[in-house]
Amino acid sequence: MKSTADADLLSGILRFQARKQILCGLIFFFSLSAFAQDRLAPSIEWKELPNSQFVVVFPEGYEHQAGEIAHTAVRQYKLLSELWKVSIESRIRLLLAPDSDVAGGSITLFPFPAIRIDMAPPSPDSRLSGGKEPWLDKVLAHELTRLLLLHKSSGFFKHLRRGIGPLPFTFPMMQYPSWVHEGLAVFSESLICPSGRLNTPDFRQMFQHIASEGGFQHFLSLRGSPSRWPGPVTKFIYGAEFFRFLGNHYGQESLQRLVTHLSRVPISLGISLRFKHVFHQRLRKLWRQFGLAAGQTKRSDIALRPLTHDGWIKQYPEIVDNEKLIWVSNNYRSRPGIRILDRRTGKSAWLLRRWGISSLAYDFRHQQVVFSAPEVFRSFRWISDIYSCSTAGGECRRWSRGKSLFHPHPFPDGSGFICVSRDHDRFRLARLNVPLSEPVMLSGKYVGLAHPRVSPDGKKVAVAIKQRHKDWSIALFTLAGELESIIHLPEKRCSVPRWLDNNHLVFVLSGQENSTIAMANLSNRRVQVLTGLHSPGIRYLAVPGNDCLLTVFLNAGGEDLAEIHLHESQWTDLPADWFPAQARPQPESIAPSRSYNKWRDLAPRFVSPDGSYVEKELQIGARVSGRDLPGSYDYQARVLYGLKTQRWNTDMRLMLGGFFPRVTLTWRREHQVLENRIRGDFIQTNAFLNLEAQFPLKVRRQYRWDLAVGIHVNRIQDRSILHDPDETVKLNGFSLTLICDSDQRYYDAFTRTDGGRFVLMTSWDVALWGSSPVRSLALDWRRYISLRHPNVLALRMAVAHSWGEAPRVFYMGGASAQGRAGLVEGRLFSLMRGFPAGYASGFGGWQFNMETRLQLLKIERALPVGPSFERLYMALFCDIGNMWTQRLRFSPMFTWGAELGVLLYLGGSVEVALGMAVNRSLPHNPTIYFRIGESF
Repeated sequence: MKSTADADLLSGILRFQARKQILCGLIFFFSLSAFAQDRLAPSIEWKELPNSQFVVVFPEGYEHQAGEIAHTAVRQYKLLSELWKVSIESRIRLLLAPDSDVAGGSITLFPFPAIRIDMAPPSPDSRLSGGKEPWLDKVLAHELTRLLLLHKSSGFFKHLRRGIGPLPFTFPMMQYPSWVHEGLAVFSESLICPSGRLNTPDFRQMFQHIASEGGFQHFLSLRGSPSRWPGPVTKFIYGAEFFRFLGNHYGQESLQRLVTHLSRVPISLGISLRFKHVFHQRLRKLWRQFGLAAGQTKRSDIALRPLTHDGWIKQYPEIVDNEKLIWVSNNYRSRPGIRILDRRTGKSAWLLRRWGISSLAYDFRHQQVVFSAPEVFRSFRWISDIYSCSTAGGECRRWSRGKSLFHPHPFPDGSGFICVSRDHDRFRLARLNVPLSEPVMLSGKYVGLAHPRVSPDGKKVAVAIKQRHKDWSIALFTLAGELESIIHLPEKRCSVPRWLDNNHLVFVLSGQENSTIAMANLSNRRVQVLTGLHSPGIRYLAVPGNDCLLTVFLNAGGEDLAEIHLHESQWTDLPADWFPAQARPQPESIAPSRSYNKWRDLAPRFVSPDGSYVEKELQIGARVSGRDLPGSYDYQARVLYGLKTQRWNTDMRLMLGGFFPRVTLTWRREHQVLENRIRGDFIQTNAFLNLEAQFPLKVRRQYRWDLAVGIHVNRIQDRSILHDPDETVKLNGFSLTLICDSDQRYYDAFTRTDGGRFVLMTSWDVALWGSSPVRSLALDWRRYISLRHPNVLALRMAVAHSWGEAPRVFYMGGASAQGRAGLVEGRLFSLMRGFPAGYASGFGGWQFNMETRLQLLKIERALPVGPSFERLYMALFCDIGNMWTQRLRFSPMFTWGAELGVLLYLGGSVEVALGMAVNRSLPHNPTIYFRIGESF
C-alpha cells in the first residue's frame, strides 16, 4: 500500500511540469499593465494646456488652476530632475480630476507617464494641508518624484521601454519595497516645499511618540501593508524619516548615489546589500542606528485625563450629554464609522458604520448626530453631502444630494445647519434649512473654509479660513455671511475653532514643532496659548463645559480621547494679527487652452510581449493597447500562440465610455485542451463576438448594482485529439446580467475580507444562421467572512442550467475560477481543484467552494527571498460539485486539499499559489497544480 501511494504522489509531481509553470509566471509578470485608474464622468468636457514637458488635461472651468499647475510642474520638474539626475523623454500627462471631494494623487506608467490629482482642497486637519503655498505643490512634488524615480534606470532599460513599452519589468526601481518609493517622495517634497510633511509637526509627532514609547518597527515589517499604527502612512513616515537620517549623517549626495545604484540592478534578491554598496553598512545596521537616533518627545506639564486607551484613528469628538461621547473611529481592519462611549461603564459601541466621514457635530435640540461624508453620486462622482443620525436607533437621514457640502453645525434655534460648500477649488459658507433643499450661499469664495461653529447666542460664526499665500487662520462671520475679522498668527496654523461662550473662542494651534490650544478673547482682541502642552500633539477639540476641554492626542498606539481642565492650566499671551474684513479678490487670469486631443493619446505606441496560462497550457504572444487619459476610451488586441494546442488565439476589446452607458465590443477566438471523462481529450475552439452595454443601477461606497445587456454571436467547436468527427454548436442571441459587488479589501488584508459578489445571468439564443434556440440561466454567489483579521473564510456557490433544442454544455474541472464578468459563454465551474479541466460536462450543474485562507508570515521578515516577495499564506479548501444532462442527478464529486500561496508586489498585488488536491474518484491522486491570480 505504501509503495502504491508513493508512486501516485510521484506521478502527480511529475505532472506538474515545473519548467513551463516558471516560464509562465515570468511572462505573466512581464505582461502586467500598471496602475489603471477609475473612470470619470463621460459628460465632462476636457481641455488641455501643453508645454515643453507636460500636457495638463483639465475639465472646462479649471483654466486658472491648469495654468498654475503647469507653471509649478515645470519648476518642480527642473528641481527634481537635477536632484535625482533623471529625466523622462516623453511628455508627462497631468490630469486634474474634478469628480472627487477627497484630495489625493496617483501615477500611471502605461501607456505613457501620467499624474492624476483629485482637485478637492483638504481641510486644515488633513496632513496634506498646512503652509502658505498651495497644497497642490506638495501633492504634485510627491507624485512627480515617484514618477521620476521609477523611470531612473540604465540605458538598456530605457531602450527596452522605447521598443516594447513601459512594462513593469523595464523599471528596476519597481522591485523595491513601497516604503523606499514613498519615503523618497516625502523626502523630496519636503526639500522643495516649505510645507512638506517632514516640515510640519504631524509626521514628526507621530514618529517621536512611536519611537519613544517602544513601538519602533523593523524595516522588514513595513513591507506590503503593515497593520500597526499609524496604518497607511507607516511607509511614508518611516521611509521619509530614515532618508532624512541618512541625508543628515552621510550627506544628500549619498542618497543620489543610492538611487543610482538601485536603478541599475536588473534583479535584486535583497535590499540590504544595495545599501552596503553605498554606505558600507548593511541596511539592518543603518536601521538600528536610525532607531537609536529617533527623537524623544517632550513630556506634557499639563495633566491629561485619558478616556480611551485603544488607539488607532479618532477624529471629530463631540459631547452628547454628561455621560456620552461620540467620535469617528477607524482601525483600517474593518468598516470605519461613528462610535459612542458611555462614561459610566467605560464601554464603547458602534453607532454607525460608514466610510469617509469628514466632520461631526451634535444637534442638542433634535438629539441627533450630523456629519458630512462622500458618497457616489450619479455613478461616477465621489461627492460629500450632509447626513443626520439618531443616537437612539442609528437611523440615518440624508440632507443633501450631490451638493459638495462639508462640516455641518446646527443653529441654536434648530432652524437648520451652517456648512461649507465647495465650488471647484474655492469654498463658501452656506445654510441648509430643510432636507434635500438647495443650500443658500452666504459668503464669498475663499481658498479654504472648514469647521464652522455658531456662537451660543446665534450671532456669529467662527470658521477656519485659508487665504492665498497665507496659512490657516480663524475668521469671524455674521450669520448673513459677512466677514468681520480674521485672527492670524504668523508661522502658525489655526484650526477647529470652538466657542467657550459668546466672547471666548478656543482653537488648535500648530507650529513647526508641536500642536497646542489657543484661546481668543473677542472683546479685548487678546490671544493666549496653553503653556506646558508640549506633547502629546493636539488635533481636535470639543467643549463639554466652560471649565473643561475634550481633545484627541497622539500616543504610540494611535489617537485617544482625554480631558483638559482649564482651571488647572496656565495661559500666556501670544502676538496675533486681527485683520478687518477684506475686499473680495479680483477675478483670476485664465491661461489659453485648447480641446483635449484624445486621438493622440489613443494612438498605439508599443507592441508588447504578452502571455497567459490557461488550463496547463502556456500561451505566449504580443499585445497592442491604449487608452485616453480620462479613461473614457480604451482598446486592446492580443495574439497568443498555445504551445499545447499549437494554435493561435486572438482577443480584441474596444471600450467606448465617452457616453452613458458604457459600451464594450469584444472579439475572442481561443483554443483550450479539455480532458473529459466520457469524450476523452479534445480541443475546444470558442469564437465569440459580443456587444455589451453596462448600466449602473445603484452605485455606493459599500456596494454597486449594475445591469449589463449584450448581443453575442458564438461558435463552439470540439475537435477530438483522436480525430473523431468534429462537433460544432452555434449560439446567437442576447444576454441579460445583474451584478452586485460589495466585496472589500481592507488595509493589511492579503485577500478580500468582507462583503461578496452576486451575479445572475440569463441568455436567449435564437434560431439564426443555423443556430438552435437555447435558454440559459446562471448564478454565481461569493461571500468573504473575516476570521481573526487578516484570515478569511471564502464561500462560493455556482448554479447553471440550459434547455432548448441543443442545450449549452457546461464543463467542470480545473484550478482557476471564471473572471469577474461573463458567465454563460465561459466555464462557470472551472474551480474544481483535483480534476482535469473539463472532466465533467452537462447541460446544467452546481458547485460549492469553501476556502479558509490563513496568513503564515511576512516572507522578507523570516526569509530574505527578494524585495518583491511579501506574504506567505495557506489555504485549506473543499470543492463539491455535480453536472447533469437530461435529468437532474445528485451524485456530486468531492475534492479537498491545501494551497501554499505567495503574495507579490510587482506593479500591483499578484497572487501565486502551489496546491495539492485529492478527490475520491480519479486514480491519479494527489493532483499538484499551479495558479496565478485569486482563486475566487
